[in-house]
Amino acid sequence: EVIEDMDIQSEVIGIAPVGCSVVMYNYFDIDMQEAAHGRAPAVATGVKRLWPEKFVFTYQGMVIWLPLVQQKQFMPVTGEKI
Repeated sequence: EVIEDMDIQSEVIGIAPVGCSVVMYNYFDIDMQEAAHGRAPAVATGVKRLWPEKFVFTYQGMVIWLPLVQQKQFMPVTGEKI
């Protein structure tokens, strides 16, 4: 909403790592770049250094769920208790 409200679509670059957030580019009408798993912040840093005038952001997926899923307490995506 903020990107649209500020009318800066042409000035924004999003970085999405492979994994849960890789399909993020389907939901944003902006330039997107995929990054290797866990490397989105590094890629975003490089993009920002190349184009300092651009707004650059990353989305980091669902890392918070991993310990809960490994313990078999919650289902990924839905958050349902098992």
